[in-house]
Amino acid sequence: MRKGKRSRQPPKVVKLNLVSIIDIFTILVFFLMVSSSGVEVLENSHNVKLPDSLSENLPQINLKILITGGQLLVNEERIAIGDVAENTQATLPGLQAVLQRLAAAKATRTDVEREKGLAVTVMGDANVPYQLLKKILATCAQSDYRNVSLAVNYQAAITGH
Repeated sequence: MRKGKRSRQPPKVVKLNLVSIIDIFTILVFFLMVSSSGVEVLENSHNVKLPDSLSENLPQINLKILITGGQLLVNEERIAIGDVAENTQATLPGLQAVLQRLAAAKATRTDVEREKGLAVTVMGDANVPYQLLKKILATCAQSDYRNVSLAVNYQAAITGH
């Protein structure tokens, strides 16, 4: 008798409450947007192992100079640097020509750019010789790119006594 009573009842339809699911996804989207806004990621080449730093100042997105495996790239444009040890000049002529061309192409400059110079971010492997880095920085300064940022990996300060 019980079997007959159950078979006569219409099957229950399960309703899915979409409002709750939409609320959850909305909260998730807002959380991801807020949490990702404070992080700035520079595109890094896999060939470059950046040095580590404890500085908390974030870099700005500027003209990017990438030094890796004997190559020098300025915004993805390859620059021939030759043998730095044999080069007796204080600057790199190929890099200077590209930087001067890019500086001349900038139509207007802000007050900060006139005062501090144009901004450039240098990304170099931790093993880049100091002599090469010094010539790159000197070339940047002579081409009016005096606001230089060096890209590094951030490490939290170790507070131990």
